[in-house]
Amino acid sequence: MIDKVFIEKQETYEYEELKQKVRHLLDAMQIEQKITRDTKVVIKPNLVMAKKPEDAATTHPFIVKAVCEIIRPLTKKIIIAECPGGPNNKMLIAEVYRATGIKAIADELGIEICLEPVEVEVDLSEHAKNIRLAKVFLEADLIINLPKLKTHGLTLFSGAIKNLYGTVVGIYKTRYHYQYKDKEKFTHFLLDICEHYKPAINIMDGIFGMEGEGPTAGTPRKVGLLLGSTNPYYLDIVSSSVIGIDANRVDLFVYAKKRGIVETIDIKEILKFTNLELSAFYELRVAGYKLPLVREALVKHRLPKWLQAVLKKILEPKPKVLIEKCIGCGRCVTTCPAKTIKLKDKKAVIDYKDCIKCYCCQELCPQKAIILK
Repeated sequence: MIDKVFIEKQETYEYEELKQKVRHLLDAMQIEQKITRDTKVVIKPNLVMAKKPEDAATTHPFIVKAVCEIIRPLTKKIIIAECPGGPNNKMLIAEVYRATGIKAIADELGIEICLEPVEVEVDLSEHAKNIRLAKVFLEADLIINLPKLKTHGLTLFSGAIKNLYGTVVGIYKTRYHYQYKDKEKFTHFLLDICEHYKPAINIMDGIFGMEGEGPTAGTPRKVGLLLGSTNPYYLDIVSSSVIGIDANRVDLFVYAKKRGIVETIDIKEILKFTNLELSAFYELRVAGYKLPLVREALVKHRLPKWLQAVLKKILEPKPKVLIEKCIGCGRCVTTCPAKTIKLKDKKAVIDYKDCIKCYCCQELCPQKAIILK
C-alpha cells in the first residue's frame, strides 16, 4: 500500500491561513493518534546555515510556529533541533536559529531549542558504523520532519530524505562526505539515515522553494504549495515532480526502489494516493524551474556504465571561486572534507587534484562566492 501524499495550495506565508493549511495536513496524517502527553516530539526544520527566511534556503519559521501551536495541547515535551553545517559550536548554532527566525518563534511560544547537540555513535548498517548522530533525535518518540523544497548540487533534489542529514552532528557531515565520496555510497548512506528514523510526520515547505544552485546559493521561486505525508520518500517524489524533476533522475529515489524501501517511483502510480485528481496535480506544476549544474544526474541510469564513467569526467561540475565576492572568511577551508581549499592572499584557492566534488564549499559559503562551473 502506497502512503498518501496530501497537497494544499498556499500562495503566501500569511500566518493564519498558513496555520489552517498545516492543520489540514496534520489532521490528514492523524497527528492526534500519534501523540500523547508524554510523547517526546522533536521538530526538525531545514536550518542548513544562517540565512534569512526570504532567502528560501531554510524552512520558514511560520511553518514551525504553526506545527508547535497545533501540537502543544497534545504533548508537554516539544523541542526544535538542528545540526547546521560547520563546527558543533553553541554560538554558531545560536546564530543559525536567530537568523532563520526560529529563535523568535521559540521565545514567543516558550518552546525549547537544542543549542548544544550531544553526539552519540550509532551503527546504521553494515557499511555505516560509528556514525555520529545528535542524541536529541535518537531520544525522540516522534520526529516531525519539516524540509524545504530545493534543488541540490549533489543530490539534484533536497527534501524530506536529505533534511535528515541534519541529524548528523556538525563537522562530521564533511567527514562523511569524504568517507562516502562515491555518490552511490553517499546516496545509500542518506537512505540509511532516513530508514533509521522513519519520520512519521513530514511537511514540505513548498510555498517558496529554491531553484538553480541549491541548497543555499540558488534563488527563491514561488511554488505555492504545502505538502505532507507519513512517508518521506513519496513526499519527495511528488514534490520533485511539481518542479519538473523525473524521479528516475534522482539517485535517492532510484536506490530506494532497488532496496525495496518503496513500492514504486512512478509518479502516476503515487498520484493515485494523493488528495488531488491527476489533472489537478499537473495544473500545479511549475514550468521552467531551474536545476543545478549536475549534468551527471541527467545521464545516469540511462546509459551504459562505461559511458557514464567517461561522461562523468567530462561533464561533472567543479566548484569555482568568484574572487571578487570572496571575503576570505575561511568557511570553505574548514568545511572541505578533502582539505583541498586554502586561503591565499585572503582569497580561497581550490586544488582540483583531490576535489571530491561534494560541493560543501558551495553549499556553506555565506557570500555565494563559490559557484559550480
